[in-house]
Amino acid sequence: MAMLECIDCGKLLSSTAATCISCGSTDPFGAKRSRDRRQLIGMILLIVFVLGVTYCFKTGLLTPSDVRNFLFHRTS
Repeated sequence: MAMLECIDCGKLLSSTAATCISCGSTDPFGAKRSRDRRQLIGMILLIVFVLGVTYCFKTGLLTPSDVRNFLFHRTS
């Protein structure tokens, strides 16, 4: 059984511990925080992409036929 440090207080804990016995952290190894951070970054990237595509359509840089040609372009 490995011993890992709590990211909140630095005390050594068993790698199977669900909470830190020293500081009471319910996420002593940061797994939930890391997952939440990845989800937040993914949502931000999705919003930026949608806003970018919307901007391109509104300014005429991109047309529905451009998208159709990109999606269904077949090479022989």
